[in-house]
Amino acid sequence: MPEIFVKNEFFGVDKSVEMVLDELRLAFEKHPKFCDKFTQQTLIHARYEERVAKRKNEEAPFFADRILLEELAEARTAWLEGDKKHCKQELAQVAAVALRMMALCD
Repeated sequence: MPEIFVKNEFFGVDKSVEMVLDELRLAFEKHPKFCDKFTQQTLIHARYEERVAKRKNEEAPFFADRILLEELAEARTAWLEGDKKHCKQELAQVAAVALRMMALCD
């Protein structure tokens, strides 16, 4: 089991989640009206970018930022396909990768 898990708790992630929630509160205060949608690129272009991101992550060395971009590309493709449930799942993966990246900063 990865070191990030200790006794069914996330090692160091609690503070990162708290930090994210603080930033979210500030974002709501600063920008009460967020965005209405994702970029207006074509689905073909989004799928291409997703394939490129996946290809970069097929072999070592693996980089956290590339994994983050792959998950984001998958979320954008799902959004453009109209699959909001899948989009939310991919965005949850974006958040999970971001939290793991924050752990690299500790």
